[in-house]
Amino acid sequence: MFHKRVKLANTVFHVDSAVDLEWGHALSSFQTEEEPHVKVFLRYAAPGEDVGYRKVVKMEDGYYIYIPQGLYTQLSARHVLTMLPIEEILMEQGTLVLHSSFVLCQNQAILFSGPSGIGKSTQGDLWAAFADGTVINGDRALITPLDDGVQVDSHFLSGTSGICTNAQARLNAIVLLEQGPENVISQIRPLDRFKKLLCQVSYYPDNNYQRIRVTELLEKLLCKANVCQFTCRKDESAVRCLKEYLFEQ
Repeated sequence: MFHKRVKLANTVFHVDSAVDLEWGHALSSFQTEEEPHVKVFLRYAAPGEDVGYRKVVKMEDGYYIYIPQGLYTQLSARHVLTMLPIEEILMEQGTLVLHSSFVLCQNQAILFSGPSGIGKSTQGDLWAAFADGTVINGDRALITPLDDGVQVDSHFLSGTSGICTNAQARLNAIVLLEQGPENVISQIRPLDRFKKLLCQVSYYPDNNYQRIRVTELLEKLLCKANVCQFTCRKDESAVRCLKEYLFEQ
């Protein structure tokens, strides 16, 4: 049997598998011994039972994942966790998954967010090069609004960037990126901030619970977070401009 616990933000998953799993480097830094919030049971389906690639069933004691025998030659714990409705589970604990480049600078989190190709990774790399920043995750951040601010955690998934370190910090700002010939920081209306962030949060719009919960959490987030729009160049001048705004005012 395989027994491991993984912590994402404030949520602990306990994986109990009758199938031999590869642990993998990506999850090793997320391992914990804390008491679990969610139990995950991986089992082989009964002979002849059609479960497709997998079947996920939510029961009182946790999530049961059934997979057909012989389909997977090698299965990792990371793959098993991605079979879960992770976004919904995290929402239940008050956490959102935001598509963003998570940069740590002066022990504070700066999240560069926006549509694919807008320059999230580029700005992260520039902060690493010119502001002593560290790119914690190149693709995702877990954001949890609290009474006294916003907590930011890394995710074990990091998209094509491959950059993933387990770290936690308080939020300095969420920076909504746009490309432009000059560096301009602007505040945008609350409704526009809401719409832009909603486009970058992982959820299923057809799921009524997720739609309502995302709205609740975003409203709470916008009451706590500094969210600005940054039209910028892809060079050191963008770092100087934003750093002065975030840390030197």
